[in-house]
Order: sequence, then C-alpha cells, then structure tokens
Amino acid sequence: MGDTSQQLYALQFKEVKKLDTGGPVTVKALEDGNVQVAELFTGSSVIPKDAVLLKDDKGLQGADNPVVLIREDKNTPQLDATLNKVSAKITTAQYRKMTLAVQNQKQDPSDVAKTFLKNNKLI
Repeated sequence: MGDTSQQLYALQFKEVKKLDTGGPVTVKALEDGNVQVAELFTGSSVIPKDAVLLKDDKGLQGADNPVVLIREDKNTPQLDATLNKVSAKITTAQYRKMTLAVQNQKQDPSDVAKTFLKNNKLI
C-alpha cells in the first residue's frame, strides 16, 4: 500500500515496505505474514486463496480492462470482425490466466494467445 492509498483512505501503518508492486515477492510476504496488507492486481497477480478483497470505493486503481489499440492505417473491416469475435469470447478469468502465464510462468505471449484462439475455435 503506497502513500497515495494511505492518504486517500486515511490509513496509518507502523511500517510500509517497498516490494514488487503486486508481484510474487509481495504475494509471498503476505502469505508468510511478513506484511498484513498488500496491494495486488486481480488481472495480473496470484491472489492467495484466503485473501480478503477490499472494495476500492474511492477509485484509487483503475479496472483491469484490456483495450485494443490499432494503428489507423492497419485497421480494416476484417480486423474489426476478428477483434469482435475475440472480445466476445474472452472473459476476465481467461485474461487473468493468460497474463499470469506470461508474467509468472514466462510463457511466450504468442503461444499463450494461439492457445486461447485454438481453444475458442477462433483459428
């Protein structure tokens, strides 16, 4: 939990440790009891099964929503149709699984994407 979250939510901590921003070091510190509060990201962190998810009712963190960006000179009706098919199939859980496979398991992003496309009969 950084200075911004402490100020926004008026939190007082005995000590604030700088870890790896929602990564495996942060998760391990939380699981081992070395920290009692940690900021994790539902789309890209391994959330411990006994963790308590707090509602960010003050909007400190934006939602983990993937957004497609296409250069205007590369955009075509065929590409739009393909992206619409992918968007219709992908869920937050699948997005999270793919993100963790790339970040934590060091899988090749192209392989992860191809597996998703094949599993959903998009290729």
